[in-house]
Amino acid sequence: MKRNIWFLCIGLIIVTGIFARVYDLSGHFSHIDDIGVAKTILDHKLADKSPFLAVPSRWTFAPFQYFITPFLVSIDHTYRQLLFWGRLPSCFFGILGIFFMIQFYRLYEGDFSYKTLVPLFFFCCTWENIIFSKLMYNYALAVTAFVVLLILYMDYLKKMNFTLKKVLFNSLCLGALCWMHYIFLYFVPVFYLCTFLYACQFTENKGKVVLQYCLGGIVVIVSVFPLWFLFLRKLIASGHYGLYGWNSGIDKEFVFHLPEAGFFHDIGYAVSFFFKNFFYIFQLNTGFFPNTHSIFLPLSIVFLIFFVIGFFRLLTHKNLHKRYLGIFFVVTIIVWILLVCTQRLTFSPTRHNFIFMPLIVITLTEGLYLVLKEIGKRIGRSHFKDWGQAVIIVGLLILFGCHYQTFLIERKDRLNEQEILKIVKTYNVDTIILAVWTQQVEMMKSIRDHFQFYETGFREDANISKGPSTYKRIAWISHRDKFSPKSYERARSAVNHYIYYTNPRRVKRNKKELSLLRYTFRSYRVIYKKVIDSDVELEFDNRTHNGTNNLYIYILERN
Repeated sequence: MKRNIWFLCIGLIIVTGIFARVYDLSGHFSHIDDIGVAKTILDHKLADKSPFLAVPSRWTFAPFQYFITPFLVSIDHTYRQLLFWGRLPSCFFGILGIFFMIQFYRLYEGDFSYKTLVPLFFFCCTWENIIFSKLMYNYALAVTAFVVLLILYMDYLKKMNFTLKKVLFNSLCLGALCWMHYIFLYFVPVFYLCTFLYACQFTENKGKVVLQYCLGGIVVIVSVFPLWFLFLRKLIASGHYGLYGWNSGIDKEFVFHLPEAGFFHDIGYAVSFFFKNFFYIFQLNTGFFPNTHSIFLPLSIVFLIFFVIGFFRLLTHKNLHKRYLGIFFVVTIIVWILLVCTQRLTFSPTRHNFIFMPLIVITLTEGLYLVLKEIGKRIGRSHFKDWGQAVIIVGLLILFGCHYQTFLIERKDRLNEQEILKIVKTYNVDTIILAVWTQQVEMMKSIRDHFQFYETGFREDANISKGPSTYKRIAWISHRDKFSPKSYERARSAVNHYIYYTNPRRVKRNKKELSLLRYTFRSYRVIYKKVIDSDVELEFDNRTHNGTNNLYIYILERN
């Protein structure tokens, strides 16, 4: 009976997690960093260049996932098809992580452990994880890779296979993880330190262990050297490796910067900075229904209490494997804090700190388990800790299910290819202005075919036209910026700058020159508009601002 209940709960969680990722995969609204992956690949294909190194060369994403994506996306795809096939690797790796989490708990607790249920639920149903399993970023892969790291760690602790072959195998795997996400470069020393200390407890020949780890380190260095040579050295030189304008917060509140106003004042700042922002990150990593809901905050506080209990429970556990898992988490957190203090990483509730979700939910579960176990002792029910987790899972699944429709509705992509083409044809539009990183329209095949226009590269404000334009009717389309005198003049300046510098190249390629947009804001009147405002950010948490699910379409007619 107990095993059947376990299978039922596990089955429900897995089905929920897979459904949440696969359903309407192409329907989640896009973003420049999402559609930009597909555009970068197509740009290289059209230029007869290899697309397999295109994305990590242009973006800050590690290359592993983007060896696969070029096989899936095509210039002949419609906008929805492009989103579906471009996002499929993220969806796949997000689903794969579900089964890796189960495998971790098989190593950690044994088969059919009820402690698998709660962390598996969070992995499957946390909105941030679902979001990035539905986008072309590599953050779903990063979270899955962190679980793989934990599997390697626990396997080493449990099997006590302190051989050179095992160390070299782990080193190859660590090198591969670095190709999945760059942050694993910082976790390699953590893994080596903790496993080295563990091995030294059970090995008399310490020199042999040191030699094994030196050889393992060489393997990692060799495996990541191409990564550094091809991508990382340029990324490091540019300074873009964790701090961006948007993820720093409106007032830079997520960037650690001591005010240097005295010792006690600085200590107060550091304590406030880390405690407050960690709670936001904690909510990001455990949020599975709207954070505006009345019970979201109190439930987050309860989860945080379980996390604190679980943290100390791991560090003081009688079981050596669990204690060493706690040590691994402590060292990881120290590295995390050092990255924040040295401004290599913001301490913000964004995808950049979501990779630590497995650490948080595993620790949280340890605290919950201990509380349920103590309650069971007091009421004389030894199985209360297991049945209690099963009941909690049913409640959490119901809470998630009641709000998932909200997730789908508020994140539904409002840019519709057929609708935009119909508007363009109905109003006989001769030019489209794409304001503030709205490359989604440029990736719509029917729009490109209609205008016979495609330009490689990225522009904050772009134009689409068949050739020399009279600018009699313009379609202003954006998911960020409404049509206004200020936004129009900014876009006009950017478009004219682009046309001025690219017309000579167009002549060399025997293409018609584009006309400069000389008409000012006052030259136009709005004859049609569709305005949908949204405060839904790409991230689950809206404390940072990086593009929402707005839709602004204006048809402008010249007076």
